[in-house]
Amino acid sequence: MGDILHYTESKQAINFRIDYPYYGLFGSAEVTAVGDDNGPVYECRLLNGSVVSLRKIVQKWVDTRLNMETPLSIVIGNSIDDFLKKKA
Repeated sequence: MGDILHYTESKQAINFRIDYPYYGLFGSAEVTAVGDDNGPVYECRLLNGSVVSLRKIVQKWVDTRLNMETPLSIVIGNSIDDFLKKKA
């Protein structure tokens, strides 16, 4: 969970790839961290082409388009946390 497959960093964005478990299956996402005044927003491109934008607010991972925590945002957010802990 949260294994590093690819990592690049530039002045504007951080890009990496995560693997995450979801309802007994495994998914993968290309993640781009983009900063703004309220902290980083993680844009996650899933294997099916969907893009999920996440922001960590306090200890919750919130889908920025729905403005709420969802099961998918929790799972992907925890994988992002795992990746960032390994990177540090």
